[in-house]
Amino acid sequence: MTRFAKTTKVLLKKDFKDAFRNINMGIMLLLPPLFAALFRFTSVIPLPGNYLLMLVSVMAMTMIPLSYLATIIAEEKEKNTLRTLMLAGVSAGEFITSKVIVVWVLMQFVNVLDYLVIGYSLSMLPAFFLVTTLGSVSLLMLGAAIGVLSKDQMSTSLISVPVMMALLLPSTMSMMSPIFETIANFSPVEHTIRLFFMLDEGQNIFTRDGLLGLLVLLVWTLLGLGAYLIAYRKRRFDA
Repeated sequence: MTRFAKTTKVLLKKDFKDAFRNINMGIMLLLPPLFAALFRFTSVIPLPGNYLLMLVSVMAMTMIPLSYLATIIAEEKEKNTLRTLMLAGVSAGEFITSKVIVVWVLMQFVNVLDYLVIGYSLSMLPAFFLVTTLGSVSLLMLGAAIGVLSKDQMSTSLISVPVMMALLLPSTMSMMSPIFETIANFSPVEHTIRLFFMLDEGQNIFTRDGLLGLLVLLVWTLLGLGAYLIAYRKRRFDA
């Protein structure tokens, strides 16, 4: 086993334990399934299953990576754990790999709950997992960058909430304004939704529109990774 694998394994054990100790973060994880139940069982106007599924899924895709991940990283900074890990020689890759795996597992657990609450066709579950994974990678990296740059847990919301709104609003408002529709064309959230709808309708995603969506997600992933690496190196010298 390589040093990277050994270090990541140790960090994973610690991060999974820490994830279940924060009650406030646990409440955050339950919000998307709660909204799914409210929309399905109390909505005056019934929403199509695929639309409702993506509505709560993009909520989880943005809120959990950008807020939950950022908060648990900021919490480690408050406890001086991040400084200790840096001084111990833990690399940016080892640190973020553990955090991303933990948060991705929790996010997909929430997505499964959403899926079951909405009662959507189980045949689409593999495609749903694929699309939400592709769409969340860049957001996970952005959340990591926010957590590293934030001074404490309270300050993470000052950055993460505006970023969440900037990513969600274009998709939710695109049908009402051509400006938002244009902006949505560059959003990873929007292309995650489009890719799922394509698969749900039996379309091939390796067409012009599908490949464009995959390209947008790749670009956002690279931007998120770059933001995280810059933030981590900055903290290495500022800590």
